[in-house]
Amino acid sequence: MKRRLVEILATAGYVGYIPVASGTFGTAVGWLCYLFLQKSVLLFASWIAVGAVGGAAICTLAEEIFQEKDSHKIVLDEVVGYWVTMFLLPSTAGYALAGFLLFRLFDVLKPLGIRRVQAWPGGWGVMVDDLLAGLLANLILQAFRLVCGA
Repeated sequence: MKRRLVEILATAGYVGYIPVASGTFGTAVGWLCYLFLQKSVLLFASWIAVGAVGGAAICTLAEEIFQEKDSHKIVLDEVVGYWVTMFLLPSTAGYALAGFLLFRLFDVLKPLGIRRVQAWPGGWGVMVDDLLAGLLANLILQAFRLVCGA
């Protein structure tokens, strides 16, 4: 039972088993969840916190199950990373799409030393690079919002 629950959570409902672009599909799950979470800042912040800390624990267990460091099947990190991207931004289709694209870009490229945190042990290495990619995307969108007033 525990193994099955870890697998369901880590793969975002088995989305991680999609053979191509599983991270992109994981981000899409994050977007679907965001549609519900965005309605309350407190709820959204709570889910990000629980997702980050709990996600690290789940990803540690998932690596043991899959017998692979940062398996492509694990997409919970993309879900939570997208939430970080969208935190405290306007709830518009334009921001959601820009956030999606920026997050995926930074998750793939891992700029500014983000790649180094993947070496952290267990699930922290899985989660933190996506949290940082989300933070970077969020900061860029917040700057855009300030400059353009949008």
